[in-house]
Amino acid sequence: MNTTHSLTLYGHTITLPTITQDYAAIRKIAAVRASAIIKKLQLVEQNALHLVAAFSKIRTERVALATQEIDYYYSQGRLLQKDLEEVSFREQAAVTLQPINAFEQKILTQFEEAKQTHNLAKINDEIFTKAMLAQYYQTIYNTFISLHTVYVQLAADVKYDNAWALENLPFQQWQEVPKRLQVVQQQPTKENVLALLMADPYHPTHIALAYALCGNDNEELQHFLTAIGYTEAIELLPSCETAATLFGEHNAAIHLALIENPLFFTLVTANAFQTLEVAFAKAIEQFSSTLTPFLSQQVKQEAVLLAYTVRKSPILVLTKTGIRGKGRWFKAIDTTYEKINHCLIRDGLCQLNQTTIAVPHFEHEDDELMIDLIHMMQAITAIQQPSAVSSA
Repeated sequence: MNTTHSLTLYGHTITLPTITQDYAAIRKIAAVRASAIIKKLQLVEQNALHLVAAFSKIRTERVALATQEIDYYYSQGRLLQKDLEEVSFREQAAVTLQPINAFEQKILTQFEEAKQTHNLAKINDEIFTKAMLAQYYQTIYNTFISLHTVYVQLAADVKYDNAWALENLPFQQWQEVPKRLQVVQQQPTKENVLALLMADPYHPTHIALAYALCGNDNEELQHFLTAIGYTEAIELLPSCETAATLFGEHNAAIHLALIENPLFFTLVTANAFQTLEVAFAKAIEQFSSTLTPFLSQQVKQEAVLLAYTVRKSPILVLTKTGIRGKGRWFKAIDTTYEKINHCLIRDGLCQLNQTTIAVPHFEHEDDELMIDLIHMMQAITAIQQPSAVSSA
């Protein structure tokens, strides 16, 4: 029986099936498992010498992970139906994975065509790019979440309950999340925030955004999270309030500017933005065990946000206003965040504008983290600057 109940969020009435909380348990696990897979694949990428090799290794690894995921959902399905037909179930799951296969085939076709014409520029600058990998990861994430629908369809059949039919379940548009995030970034209205939540409310980043952009309706947000079975997210709200207190009137703008910065949202949901110093202390914990012994928040007698120090010599120092660094060939840098127009960290080197700084203790995973940290400070200082000027 497909019964429903209604609630209000951001001025709109939302109708949810009464089984939403039961469905949430399945959906949340699917999201957690998909996120864990992306993290594994990103580690594979970081250990590859170049993006062509990374794509090949990721593809091999994701095939193995897909088999593991299908095994998981088949085992869950057998709890519902002991005599579940394995071949049929796996065939259904394989159909669900087709978007990944199609994406990979498209890239491989482009690669073969470029190789035949010896077009190295196209291979390196158009096909195997960071943007392509980001799209690849998004496709994998969306598709691995979709695997749970094979299990849900089985539940509908076993329970003889039409409420479990996919067309009657809420939040089935997770593939639309990238587009809806872009819309929120361009037009941060309550309607667009609600559209994002209706696509996928089971993501801490989306909850943090909703809190930052629609902060005066957070009692409604708590009620919504309870209704959809995402009570864990209610525990995130005090962390979101901590960030709102630190950033004040600029909180929403900072969240929007950093919408594609995963480190920022990791720090928000970890309640790290009590002060910038606390946030950076938490950020230091995210770096590799190889690098962290060389990171501190003290240079001689000076308190800083982060210092990369080698043999008592500060090589790279981040403060509240800018970056100092000791470059190779005796060229140093001392600049504000707003004047950094080029930042690249790779293969033990950090390029800031025209200066190259040796960072030999950085592992592959540290490169992106440090870039995210620098970009975060660029956004925060740029957005907060007008108030500083007006109060001067």
